[in-house]
Parts: sequence; C-alpha cells; structure tokens
Amino acid sequence: MRIREINLGDVGTITRMRLQMLDEVTEEPLPEGLDNSIHRFILKHMMDNTCLGVVAEQNGEVIADAVIYLFETMPDEVNVPGLTAMLYNVYTLPEYRGQGIMAQMLPEVIRLAREAGAVELKMTAEKKAIPLYERLGFSLSDNTMLMSL
Repeated sequence: MRIREINLGDVGTITRMRLQMLDEVTEEPLPEGLDNSIHRFILKHMMDNTCLGVVAEQNGEVIADAVIYLFETMPDEVNVPGLTAMLYNVYTLPEYRGQGIMAQMLPEVIRLAREAGAVELKMTAEKKAIPLYERLGFSLSDNTMLMSL
C-alpha cells in the first residue's frame, strides 16, 4: 500500500468515493446532480489550493481517501489567523476496512492542514470512528448547533 497526496488527476476518484460514502450513510436516495456539484467543488478548490488530501493506493487502485477543505473564519482568541480546515471524505472501500489504513492516512492529512497554516481541524464523525480520531488528538465537542435553512 502506498499513501500519497492528491492531485488533479484524482478529482473523479474522490468524487466517486464521496458519493459511495454518502450513499452508505444516507437512508434517502442521493439528489440528482450531487455528483456534478461535488466534482465542481473539488476541482475548484484543488485549483486554488484550498482542497488538500491523501489517498491510499494498492496495486494502482485508490482504496481510501481523506480530504480537507481550508477556509477563513472570523479570527478569535484560539484561531488568530482565522484559517480552519474541515476534514471530509474520510472513506475506505468496504473490502479494505479494519486494516488500519486511516490510522496511517490521517496523520498525513493533519500534517497538510498544519503546513497550510490552519489552526483548527474540524470534522463530523460516525460513532464507530470516534476512538480513532480521539487517539489522533481530536476531541468531541458538544456545543455545536446547526440550523437547516
């Protein structure tokens, strides 16, 4: 297995893997046009270097990916520069799960976020993955609120 940083040639693969992940965690059918929206987003933000990440390959096939999106937030006492990274698309193909692949990949994504100047790395996680994220230094926050508009 080889872990490497993503490049523009990976846009289609990352899009496909994101759709697979969303399909697994969503009970409803995915909306029409989501594939195009994801593809455009990834391409745009890879072009401006605000989408970074890594993939794991085995025999030339991408078997897992983890992607961050960098964005500005209002600076505060914790994040003085106001640069935050959001972790998306942490996904391993089903047949490769349980082999510790993400445990090897996520430190690389964290490194990319730090090197880009991000002060915070945020994400949402499935309950089963929380222990892994905690081992890597993430902490569970219970004060996040959300309103659908």
